[in-house]
Amino acid sequence: MSSEDPLFSLIQSLTQHEKRYIRLEFSQNSPKKDGHLSRLFLLIDRQAAYDESALKAELANDALGRQFAVHKNLLYHAILRCLQSYRYENSAGMKVRSGIDKVEILVEKGKQESALKLLLRTRKLAEEMGQHGYILELLAWERRILRFLHPLNYLDSLPRLEAYERKWLTIIRQESEAMGIYDRLFAWVQVERRMERSNLAEQLQAVEDRLAILEADVLPCFNTLASVLNAKALIQQLHGDYQGMMDAFGALLAHWDLHPQMKTVEPQRYARLQIAWLNSLLAAGQIGQHLADIRALRKMPIQGNADHARTVFQSYNLELLWLLDQKNAESALRFLHPFEEKLPEMLPFLDDLRLNSLYLNAAILYFSNADYKNALDWAQRIRSMEQPNRDTLFFRNASLLSLISNCEIGNLAAAESQLASIGRRLSLYETDWEFGRIVVEWMAKLLPKMGTAEEMPMKLAFQEVLKELEQRTKPVPMVLDLIRNWAGAGK
Repeated sequence: MSSEDPLFSLIQSLTQHEKRYIRLEFSQNSPKKDGHLSRLFLLIDRQAAYDESALKAELANDALGRQFAVHKNLLYHAILRCLQSYRYENSAGMKVRSGIDKVEILVEKGKQESALKLLLRTRKLAEEMGQHGYILELLAWERRILRFLHPLNYLDSLPRLEAYERKWLTIIRQESEAMGIYDRLFAWVQVERRMERSNLAEQLQAVEDRLAILEADVLPCFNTLASVLNAKALIQQLHGDYQGMMDAFGALLAHWDLHPQMKTVEPQRYARLQIAWLNSLLAAGQIGQHLADIRALRKMPIQGNADHARTVFQSYNLELLWLLDQKNAESALRFLHPFEEKLPEMLPFLDDLRLNSLYLNAAILYFSNADYKNALDWAQRIRSMEQPNRDTLFFRNASLLSLISNCEIGNLAAAESQLASIGRRLSLYETDWEFGRIVVEWMAKLLPKMGTAEEMPMKLAFQEVLKELEQRTKPVPMVLDLIRNWAGAGK
């Protein structure tokens, strides 16, 4: 969340392996300097929620407490340095980069034969792990080393070196072109609503033609084929063919299955693909047919991994959406409890859009079951989030559900205050919000009549107004439907 302390948020995002590595690094370095950092690291790591006042009070009588802000900053950057070292040991890209650095060192020390052996191992790693951007750099080092080691026979090596270079220049060019096509399609997806349909269709046809040529001519390369399949999925999305989009993402998952080493090398990228596939299931209306696969993703360990957290979140969220769509309120409420129990582990990695979607769905679920206390709790989570721009559909709907929930549980003073707040927003910022204006007008009339004989006739009249609005509104907002049903309840 945006209001969290950056150091605390960083520490909370660490996996257990990363924490162990950091503690070891601190213990092996300068005892005095890193002793302070290690202690502060442990104290912050033990906190469930960041409490700087408690930390300062505990450390008030020693050097760490007297220079608390300085040590916080030092710890933040020390953790980043440790993570950089950790990634050098665990990231394919950084392993290749480290190998190139070591080749350069060996060459500078006059150890060309050792440098060549290391170079060949590093090049094989780069090829296997899809780190193609480093291959031409490695080739340049190989030329330099061979010129030094075998100057008289260097001419014999040129055909092999040139053939290797031509092959990888072609692969890298194709990879770059496929990624460029994907990037353009991704950008179009973001602005699709602002593009003229005829212009978009014409541009899509040109992209599809180029993609077909590229696919027919492509050399075996994991990244190029992955970009082609990704591009095909986005093309189907832009055509509005969500079944086709789902099938394309399914083919992309199968492509990854044929290269299991890539899942190990790039787990975050694979997790993002799984999220895209999950979203395509939602768009295609295929959640129910893939529940077993969706549930299997919940076994993915989060352990401080942002992409894993989002994948697990979406696997829960989709099943909740499916239960809501099935009008299976009892099962949805039961399912919401384990979802909420898992949420704290995922929370540091979720953006406001994901959280707002969950919070509103939960509020809607409880409101539709007349559990207004819990509906108010979930709706208030949206209203309490610190957002730069709170003029959102989520915030609007949460405000109306909170208003009515406060009325139903007897918090009339809170309802009156909220009614005034929504009224001010309507007059200042939300002049286009007809639904909100109607609800505010009628709730202002209803509030003084709550609990009296006049309440039900007035609610029925309110329901008729909402029914007329519902007939004019396409598609019908879910919250409009909920409030209309609420107004007619008990007639």
